[in-house]
Amino acid sequence: MKTYSLDPQKFGKVRRDIMILFAVIGIVAIGFGLWTTRSQLQGYGLLGLIVVPVLIVILIIGAMNTIKQKKAYWGAFRIEMGEDYVIRQEPGLPGKRIQRSEVTSIQETPAGFVLSSAHNATSVIIPKELSAADFAEIRAAVSTWKH
Repeated sequence: MKTYSLDPQKFGKVRRDIMILFAVIGIVAIGFGLWTTRSQLQGYGLLGLIVVPVLIVILIIGAMNTIKQKKAYWGAFRIEMGEDYVIRQEPGLPGKRIQRSEVTSIQETPAGFVLSSAHNATSVIIPKELSAADFAEIRAAVSTWKH
């Protein structure tokens, strides 16, 4: 049995994507808010000076919390591989196990590859966010499992 984790070096892209998402949400929210209240803000410029920084602080806190949660998930995610099984373990969810004898298909996807079985519609996704060596090792090991 061997256990694999997500590659810590690939977390930088996840962090960047979260920051971009929150930046876009912030720009759109501030733009929309200022546009819809433009007539009201003409006499109350102070209101705009208060609302915009408060919204920016809320977005920064939201982005930081999202990154913190995603980092905890990243650190706890595991793929366990034995001679005749693979288990995907995610925080807060029961492990998904697929036996070698149950595998009916192996499908490549942009996110990695999927081991599927006809039993109970079980599928296990092996993500590309593993290190390249670990991903290739698992892929090579399961390539002969398809029935």
